[in-house]
Amino acid sequence: MRGYRVVWTEPGAVKVEEWELPEVSDRQVLVKNHFTLISPGTERAWLLHLPNTPATFPQYPGYCAVGEVLKVGSQVQRFKVGDRVVWAGKHASHAVVNEEALLPVPAKLSDEEAVFCRLIAIALQGVRKAQIELGESIVVLGAGLIGLLALQLAKLSGGFPVISV
Repeated sequence: MRGYRVVWTEPGAVKVEEWELPEVSDRQVLVKNHFTLISPGTERAWLLHLPNTPATFPQYPGYCAVGEVLKVGSQVQRFKVGDRVVWAGKHASHAVVNEEALLPVPAKLSDEEAVFCRLIAIALQGVRKAQIELGESIVVLGAGLIGLLALQLAKLSGGFPVISV
């Protein structure tokens, strides 16, 4: 089976290439991606090869993906064809993923919401480590996607006032 994926061929150069997907092994799942999420700060830094980023090219970027199971390996137990799943996926039309790397998407959650899970987890980690108490003043440094998510989570944790810088 063939699919399409994003590839960074050199710093600042982005292409979409066709590629041959590997066969699904016993504990793997073939997924058709519905959405992938860009982590704007991290992926931009990698694409432009800014300091402290991987120096190797080509790179196949991706941060989080959500999609539908098309095929399961013979030993897969947690998923079946038609299930919606989310994982730390690449920007591609399809993926072959190890079963343990996938999480089920609850029926009440849209694909558009589910694809944010990894960025929300990063923001939540910071808020949890801050151990915010009710009425405590909070300042979030950074107003990018993760900073704005952290701001909302700080409010939900009882922080007041909550300020973004």
